[in-house]
Amino acid sequence: MNLFRFLIYISLFLLSIQFIDGMWLNLFEQFSPFTGMMNFMFNYGPIFMFHVFIGFILFILSLIEFVAFTRNQPIGVFLPLLNLLSIIMAGISGMLFMVTGFSNNYYSFIMAIGFIISIMSNSLMLVKVRF
Repeated sequence: MNLFRFLIYISLFLLSIQFIDGMWLNLFEQFSPFTGMMNFMFNYGPIFMFHVFIGFILFILSLIEFVAFTRNQPIGVFLPLLNLLSIIMAGISGMLFMVTGFSNNYYSFIMAIGFIISIMSNSLMLVKVRF
């Protein structure tokens, strides 16, 4: 297995974990109103922090994929760029969802759209990548 396929597999695995803990947070956690960036680390628990951490790792990984794929793979710039932008979109909307006190569901919806676009772009990159 080459490095490109390995990066995509890791991204898809982390996106699956991100989905599971995001759904756990959405369905089973109760959030108090947002009172500041430092307070959220202590108030929202380990699953929330894990969700934020995985999101940051996904951003770094999509950035690495973008640089590596656009330099070394003939699949072009579109799919890696789409993946990077969808991760950024999901992260920003997640932060906005948090800042609005977890009450503005539009931000949650945009976060989910970013997740779906990232899953699709990673899957298409997996099909198009050279062995």
